[in-house]
Amino acid sequence: MIQNTSDCIEVRVTASSRDEADRICSAVVERRLAAGAQIVAPIESTYWWAGQIQRSGEWLLLMTTTTE
Repeated sequence: MIQNTSDCIEVRVTASSRDEADRICSAVVERRLAAGAQIVAPIESTYWWAGQIQRSGEWLLLMTTTTE
């Protein structure tokens, strides 16, 4: 049981497709690893990978869980 809001954290994850985002959200909530999960509209990410700057479309997931 969550005692207060300081016991909660938000975990941010990206997925490469809406289907992948749906599967991740369903899995973490079904397994009670997160109390809830939201899928945010597509985002554009810029990051270093293999020594180069990469850009790709991704889906942002926000998941609420405990520090445990």
